[in-house]
Amino acid sequence: MKELWSKLGNEKYWPVSIATLIVFAQWLRSGVNSATLWNFPPFSASPFPHLSLYAAPLLDLLTYAWLGSLALSVLYCGRNRLGRLSWLGTASNRLMKITLLFYPALVLWFSVFAETSFLIPSWAQTPLWFGSAYPLSQIIFRSVETAIDRKILGKQGLLSIAINKALIVASIGMRSIGEGVYGNVRYVSSRIRGQPLEVVPKPNVKPTIGALLLFLSIASMTVAYEMGYTSMLELFYAFGVAPYALAIASGVVGWRRLKREEVEKKRIVRVPRRFRSKFNFFVSALSIRFTRLRRLITG
Repeated sequence: MKELWSKLGNEKYWPVSIATLIVFAQWLRSGVNSATLWNFPPFSASPFPHLSLYAAPLLDLLTYAWLGSLALSVLYCGRNRLGRLSWLGTASNRLMKITLLFYPALVLWFSVFAETSFLIPSWAQTPLWFGSAYPLSQIIFRSVETAIDRKILGKQGLLSIAINKALIVASIGMRSIGEGVYGNVRYVSSRIRGQPLEVVPKPNVKPTIGALLLFLSIASMTVAYEMGYTSMLELFYAFGVAPYALAIASGVVGWRRLKREEVEKKRIVRVPRRFRSKFNFFVSALSIRFTRLRRLITG
């Protein structure tokens, strides 16, 4: 046993610590019933008597979560003996930390902000709960990041990558919409003036997009006004319809354009490097034959 204890290293303290927490939780559970209430903090002379938590379900949920964490910690300690399944040790380490800390963190978050909400005036409630969103989001995001072993927030996070890709798709779609409107306006203008249409390779479509956005916003406000929505707030909502609609349309157009370009790329025949000499010889021979055939026909 002493030799086995020394081989386990520092990882052995995880199951021992978690088992101690389970024993402590069950000891507390033995002294309460389903109607026992705890103030936060759970002292008899608590300075914050407003918030009461039911002790029995709280301790039961803690015990269930920590039992799962204990099982995962045992799996983590024996990861070197899993052979090909050693990757389960790394996964169990991440899940062990989540089951150990996630539920207590939620209880602590709710207790602190709920008790604070009882003690502050009504005008400070909105800033308090807006501020409480940050630690709650940190608890959730950190748990998910630990589970998937990937960053969600930050420069290299999954959320940043997804937002960057969405912005790229939307920018492609917005430019396509701007180029389409720009080309149609110039075509109609050239027909009215009776002048030939000059092709502009890379037009500046920002003024066109701005004019389109302004036109759609004014049109939506006009329609809303004619329908009886005359207050400033309602007209402001109607003004915001056009940017949202244009953003959604740009995303759809950009996605369809990228899909079309991907399909066109797949149609291109790519010859492997080891076959390029034979392919070039075949193409040159075929072009010579076509040239001779054309000379015979025209000759």
